[in-house]
Amino acid sequence: YRSVAPVWKKTDDRWCLDFDGKGAYLVLPQESIPRGAAFRVEFEVKFLSGGNQVLIRPAAGEYRGSLGLFLENRKLKGVYYGMGSIPRIFQTSLGVPVGKWCRIAVSKDFEFITFEVDGKKESFAYDRRGILFQHFTFGGDLGNGVGLPDHAGTFHGLLRKLEIQHHL
Repeated sequence: YRSVAPVWKKTDDRWCLDFDGKGAYLVLPQESIPRGAAFRVEFEVKFLSGGNQVLIRPAAGEYRGSLGLFLENRKLKGVYYGMGSIPRIFQTSLGVPVGKWCRIAVSKDFEFITFEVDGKKESFAYDRRGILFQHFTFGGDLGNGVGLPDHAGTFHGLLRKLEIQHHL
């Protein structure tokens, strides 16, 4: 038996979660990312390897969530499963460093979805509500889904300061 939970680790005099790149994941409850309201997800990560990786998993088995976030070719990529539409893929040009801390954020209101890496932003017009009430999974394996990077592995790195805000 092997635990799939990330491990607490102290680095740079601060606590963080260490994801081993072998399947570790963190699950938060349903509606952590709201389906019908605006939100912002923000966190700091330190990638320990540069391959294609899952940050936020958009599905659990056959059940679709709304938001997916990936590292693909060292750039941030998102997918959003909206009501009444096919999943929308958001390929950004936002580079993500390996071996140093960076701040990543995704925010969605009723008109746009915005991706951010260390203060650099890219926004896309998108007004659909999320498709399902689903839990929020950080890390883990891909499962199935549209927009998933080819040959993506699980998140291999450190996570700290995860914050989710709901807005009306």
